[in-house]
Order: sequence, then structure tokens, then C-alpha cells
Amino acid sequence: MTIRAIICGLALGLFVSAFTHFNDMFIQGSWFISNHLPISVLGLLVLLMFTLNPLLRAIGPGWTLSGAELAVIVALGLAACGWPSFSYFRTFITITAMPNHWQGPQANWHAAGVMRYLPGGDPQLAEGHVQDWPGLTAALADPQRRQEQPVLERMWAQLQPNERGLIEHHAGEPVPIESRQRLLRVVNEALVSGDLTPQPPPEVAALPAPMRDLLQARRDAPLSERDQIRLNRWWLTVTLPDAVLPPPRGGGLLLAGGRADTPALEQVLVGSDTPMRLTQLPWGVWWPTLRLWGAAGLLLAMASLCLTLIVHPQWSRRELLPYPIARFVNELIARKETAWLPDITRQQTFWFGVGAMALVHGINGLNIWFPEVPAIPLRLDFQPMKELAPTFSRVWGTNELFYPYLYFSVIAFCFFLTTPVSFSLGIAAVVYGLLGAMLLTAGVSFQTEYMGAAKSNMLRFGAYLGMAGIIAYIGRRYYLSVLVSAFGTRRTADVSTSAVWAMRGLIVVFVLAVLVFRSAGLDWLMASLFVLLVLLIFLVATRIVVETGTFFVQVYWLPVGVLTGLLGFEALGPTTYLVLAIASVLLVGDPRTLLMPYLANGLQMVERSGATKPGRLAPWLIVMLLAGFLVSGAALFSLTYNHGHGAAIDWDVRTLPNMPFDQATLQITHSAVQDTLASATAVGGLGRLAAMQFSPAVWGWMGLGLLLLVGTAAARLRLPWWPIHPVLFLVWGTMPASRLAVSFLIGWAIKLAVVQCAGSRGYRHVLPLMIGVIAGELLMGLFWTGVSGSYYTITGLAPPTYRIYP
Repeated sequence: MTIRAIICGLALGLFVSAFTHFNDMFIQGSWFISNHLPISVLGLLVLLMFTLNPLLRAIGPGWTLSGAELAVIVALGLAACGWPSFSYFRTFITITAMPNHWQGPQANWHAAGVMRYLPGGDPQLAEGHVQDWPGLTAALADPQRRQEQPVLERMWAQLQPNERGLIEHHAGEPVPIESRQRLLRVVNEALVSGDLTPQPPPEVAALPAPMRDLLQARRDAPLSERDQIRLNRWWLTVTLPDAVLPPPRGGGLLLAGGRADTPALEQVLVGSDTPMRLTQLPWGVWWPTLRLWGAAGLLLAMASLCLTLIVHPQWSRRELLPYPIARFVNELIARKETAWLPDITRQQTFWFGVGAMALVHGINGLNIWFPEVPAIPLRLDFQPMKELAPTFSRVWGTNELFYPYLYFSVIAFCFFLTTPVSFSLGIAAVVYGLLGAMLLTAGVSFQTEYMGAAKSNMLRFGAYLGMAGIIAYIGRRYYLSVLVSAFGTRRTADVSTSAVWAMRGLIVVFVLAVLVFRSAGLDWLMASLFVLLVLLIFLVATRIVVETGTFFVQVYWLPVGVLTGLLGFEALGPTTYLVLAIASVLLVGDPRTLLMPYLANGLQMVERSGATKPGRLAPWLIVMLLAGFLVSGAALFSLTYNHGHGAAIDWDVRTLPNMPFDQATLQITHSAVQDTLASATAVGGLGRLAAMQFSPAVWGWMGLGLLLLVGTAAARLRLPWWPIHPVLFLVWGTMPASRLAVSFLIGWAIKLAVVQCAGSRGYRHVLPLMIGVIAGELLMGLFWTGVSGSYYTITGLAPPTYRIYP
């Protein structure tokens, strides 16, 4: 591990961090980072080997970057890929700012008062915040109580005669569900109209801390309208603590607490007429949101690194997982000391692969720019076959099987996989479709929900739990040794120092992450469960990538949906649901570019190349993570505030930001109709377990997913002929499984035919061709990105979009 390798790796990571958002959202080039085979890093690696290294060799043999140095450069570059794209910053601003904009026309949001349940949001009362309607109305209508409690008298003075009559009509009586909204508007009108602070004010030291802060702020300057309402709300709460809940604890989830009247939001929508420097951006308005989600993102990134350092020795040296992406890179960069180019370039079939991809994507790219150029068709049309299987074709995701796109890198990667793995990945969508068709025929709906706990979601969640259990069981002795060593016992020979410190770091990071989510509005139980579920996604998704080599993975279950399904909305309440929903879509909403698989592959590349030990690279990975976060964030905010949100699709701008509030509105409305909203809003801590609503269907589908995975894993260990790999149950029912299915089946068939007909010699002869195919697609993706960037720079116009990877 040389200094120049570290400098080059950090420079590569910073370039990727700075350029990705501009490429993806403004010049719309081929995705710079869209999966775990990013053209931004691996394409540049191929370019470096073919251009920079020969130039350095011309200067002198000692100038050439060795394979070990290239591995370090790639590992550091990959460490930056978790920030700027789908898994974090791509939707950071839209998720945290666009709900402010979209709430205006959302009548259902206003009817449910969803923004009033948001920590730090609208401080007015929502229906669930009123715990005792008879007590509230009786206190307001009683002249004796008003005389004794000045806050009530001040509220009463704010009301119109007809509003007073409404309260008196319901005083001390149970309020029908249909009348509660009218009464709520009356009470909120009193909170909004004036200052409820009694005169003389009571002893400040006896008041809750948020009230003391508001009163202290009022001494220095007049309170804003929202803070005055919040203070009034607190006065009502301390006056009638059994009837009215305080404002939700926490804040920072949305820009300016969800307000739509902030200038910072307008610039997000349309950009700025004059160029804005970073120092001119409204950081003060953004600080609470950046502090919350920045801390959460960085802590989860550190948890990813710690978890990788813990599991990597077990997976790499004991279980001997193949790490196909790392193996591809190591095959690509292997070079004799005296050679100008890597060893693979001496294989003629390698150049056939590169040339074929240059031809195919060169022609198809030209077709996008010049439609008169005929394209090479890469889609197969089996849609007439839908008539033979009408029920099968109704299952979500099966349409891709009838109109598949050929991905050559997927076909080529099958040569790095065992045949059961590629076969299982190829048939996953088919098996899912058959299961769905059987259920539909039996009259049972079989759907997938993005944020819910549908049958498909819980099947996959159960499989993830099963996979985590298998991971723990296989490495139980090693993981237990690491854990006990982390608490001071003597370290055994098979446990590295880096793994011990990583375990200590993981424990610390877990505690800090729980504290961060508590500051957002969760209690300790829900914060702990959320962090555990996120780490489960990180762990199992990484296992999928390093064991099977499928570089495009999505989970299709979210922590908010799983917790709601297992516990019930009444055990969560609207505020907890909202926090979980926003955290889920922001942090793991699209895990195709999760950080942990990048780190795992990077460590394997470095270790295989002999560059250094993972523990020695870890400090530089931390530097890259921190620097990449800052540069990615700065690039995103600078571009957004100067040019608007670019060519962001409707999913990023409207659907995804609104989904937490749309789903919360549905849950709140249903709970209000069932008259359980007040109890759900007040529940907290271990009381959630008492309020839990057991759903046999949800738990049953989760158990089925777990049993299918564990049973398949056991059969694979016990039966040598068993053809199915457990990964089938981790990916079925997801978009990548459907989109890549035919390519995996083609790759499986080609490899099977080569091995059956020509044996290991034939496999070794064809492997360079497949490496060339992958390298060629990476290079062509980089080439068309360069063309798009050049066109945009010269003309200022958005170029046509040609993308190679999904």
C-alpha cells in the first residue's frame, strides 16, 4: 500500500463524489453509479490500465502502477460510491424538502392532520393528541375551572359565541367521531389566535424543558408564529396533562419542519437566477435536517465498515466465498512486472469481448444520437406468449420475462458463479410468477407493496432473517470469539485485531445511532429495532453480492412496513410511523448502491492482490467515507440550488417523498374510524408490546420465507445434486430478479455447455472472453458518458441518454 495509491484512490473517490449527480441528473449520461458494478470506478480502472499505465511505463518501469496499487485505488474509489447515488444523496433533498411543497393540494393530509404528528412540524393539535374529549370540553366550559386556570380563560376569550356553544354542547360528554374534527378546529383556533401565557407567569423552573427554551427565546426576541403556537400548545398540555398530549418530541426530519413558506424550498424547485457559491446557500435553514440525517448516514456508514471488517475474514478465508466482482477486478489487473499491459490482454479472446461490446454499444449509442443509424436489437419479444399464461402474466414483475433486455455483463458474470447460483437467479422470477399464479387461481391476492407488509414483502423478510441466522450459525465460533475479545478477553489466533476493534466500534456506533434516531422522535425500543433491521439489510444484501455476484440487488421490504405488519399500527402510533417511514425511504429506500458490498469487495481485492491487510486500509476508508460525504453533499446542494433538481424522475420528486405521508394518512384515517387513534398516539416504550396486534397472515408469510430459505440451504448442504441456491428466495419478486432473469439463464446455459463439452480447458479459454465483455461494457459506458458531458459543456443542452446498465 503506497502513498501514491492512496492519493490516487482518494482523488478517484472525490471525483466520483463530485461528478455523479451532475452526470446522472443533468447531462443524463450512462448511470455513473447504479449498481455494485459502477462504471465510475471500474470503467476508469480499465481506462487507467490501457492508457495511464503504458504512459507511466514509458517514463520508467518503476512508475507503473502495480496490481496491488490498482486494487487499493479501486477499493478507495468504491468506498465513495455509497453516497452520491441512489442509496443516499440522489433523493436526499427531494425526500426532505418536497413534502413541504406537495402538502398544499393534499386534502387528505390536511384532513388527517398528518403534518401535526411530524416531530418539529405543525404544532397544532391533531385528533390523536386529544386523549380525553369529555375532560377537555368540560374544563373549557366550566367557569370555575377557567377562573382557577388562566390558560383556559385566555383560550375561552379567543373563541366566538358559536364556538363556545359547540364546546358547551359537548361538555363532559363523549364526543362522537364525526364531531371531533369540528371541535379540533375550535381548539386550534384558540391556540393560533393569541398568547396563552398566564399573567403573572408561573415559576419557570417547574415547566418542561421545551417550554423553558421557548420562554427564554421570547425574552431575547419575539417568537415566530409557529413557535408561539407551540408555546400555547404547551400551556394547554401542562394545564390539562390528562387530556392533551405535548407536541411530538424530536425534529429535523424535513426542511424547516415541513413549512412551505421558506425561500430555501423555492430555490430547490426552480434554482437560482444568479450563480450561488456554497457559502451563499441557506445552510442555517438546512442545519437541523443535515445534522439529523447526516449523523444517521455517517453512523450507518461506519457500522457498514465495522460489520465488513468483522465478517470479511470469516467469508473470505473460512467459507471461501467467491467474491465474483473482486475476482473480476483481480483477474483484470494481474500484470507481470516487466509487462506494459495486464496479463489478460495477451489473450486474443479478451479483445474479442472488448471489440464486440464496442461494436454493439457503439452502434446502439449512435442510434440514440442519430435515429437513422439502425440499432442492434437487444430486447427479445415473447409477449404473444402471454396468451398462453394469462394468470402468470398478471403477477407483478412478470412482464420483464415476456420482453427481456439482454445484459451482456450479467451473462459474462455467470462464468464467475457456480451453476446452481446462476440457475437460481435465472429462475427466481419464474418461480415467483408460478407461485403468484397459483395463489391468484385460488382467489388469493399476491401483491408487492413498497412500504407495506404484503405477502411478497414478508416472504423476503423471512428469507432475510433465515439468511442472517445461517450466517451467524456457520460462523458462530468465530463471531463469538470476536465478541468476547471485544470485551477484553484474550484474543485467539484466528481473530484479527481489526475485527476486535471493529466489533467495539460497531457496538459504539449502534448506541450512537439509536440516540440519533431518538432525537428524531423514536423511543429507545423502536430506534433499536430500526437500526437492527437496517443492519440486517446491509448484511444480507452484501452476502448476496459477494456469494452470487449479482451486482444489482434490491430488497423490496422496508423496516417501517415490517414493524407495522408485525406489531400493528396501534403499537407504533402516527408519529413513530412517520419517523420510521421517512428514515426507511431515505436510508434504505433503494439499496442498489448500498455501501457495505462496495467495502466488502474492496477489502477482498486488496487482500487478494497482497497490497495490505484490511485493518491497515480501514483508516483510509474512513477518510474516504467522510470526504466523500462532504463532497457529494456539497455537489448536490450546489447543483440543486443553482439549477433546480435537474431531470429527476417523478418517482424521486413526487412519489417517494409523498409516500410516507400518504401511507401515514391511510393508517391514521383507519385508526380514527376504529377509535384507536388516541391510544395509538399515546403509546410508547414497552407499552408497544402490550398494544401489539398479532396478524397470523403476516407472521405466517414471514415464517414461510424463513423456512423456504433454511430448508433450501440445508438441502444444498446435504444433497450434492440439489440444483437450487437459497438466493432464489432473497431476490424473487424484485425488479432486478425479473429484469436480469433471462440474461442469467443464458449465461448459465453457455457456461454449462462449455464445461460439459470442453471441460475446464474450455472454461479457461472462454473466461478471458467474458472478462473482455464486462470490461468492454464498462468502457463503453464511460465513453458515452464522456460524449454526453462534452456535448453539454459545448452546447449547454441536455444530450440524448444512452445507458448500458439498469
